[in-house]
Amino acid sequence: MIRRTFVGLGWGVMLLLALVVVAYAGFVLVTGAFPAPLRPSFQIHHVAITVHIAGGMLALALAPLQLVPWFRRYRPAVHRWLGRAAMLGMLVGGLGGMAMATVAYGGVMSRLGFAMMALAWVGTAGLGYRAIRARQVAAHRRWMIRNVALTLAAVTLRIWLPLLLAVAHLPFDTAYPLLAWLCWVPNLLVAEALIRTTARPAGNVSVRSEPATR
Repeated sequence: MIRRTFVGLGWGVMLLLALVVVAYAGFVLVTGAFPAPLRPSFQIHHVAITVHIAGGMLALALAPLQLVPWFRRYRPAVHRWLGRAAMLGMLVGGLGGMAMATVAYGGVMSRLGFAMMALAWVGTAGLGYRAIRARQVAAHRRWMIRNVALTLAAVTLRIWLPLLLAVAHLPFDTAYPLLAWLCWVPNLLVAEALIRTTARPAGNVSVRSEPATR
């Protein structure tokens, strides 16, 4: 009971933060109010950043809902259609992210970090989709836990940035390359820990009763 309450609280906080970031991203997309150091590059590469933000907003709004057991159990059709829409957002946002990674502020360290995150984001979505097409439900679940952790990099980026700037007192030029890794690598580590603690003995067994598409 305590564990279920803790998990439910954690999910609620995650969803709330995701929706706050979606709202903020929408505001930035409409107004162009990008952080000052990033504004020149974002204005030059307007199409890529617009694609990245729009796709990311869709994915971030929908992906956390995919972890809700109620949808999977009682509304599987809703779960599948939300999953398809979220994956579309991930593909669009990921391609935009890869394009932006090549010109990311902060040099090679930033560009490599953001590029690897974009590849991992799209890759985990693809592997999760392939697993459910093969009716490997447990494998699908593992890949999508990793994928949602990467999707939430949009949230953790905005948590880490003020910590690095206001608490650690790092200059922006130092903080941003670190941010390119901190926003997603710890998320994946948490996801792996969650997968290990919730692993089931029959985790690799295919389930024939599960719908073939998501």
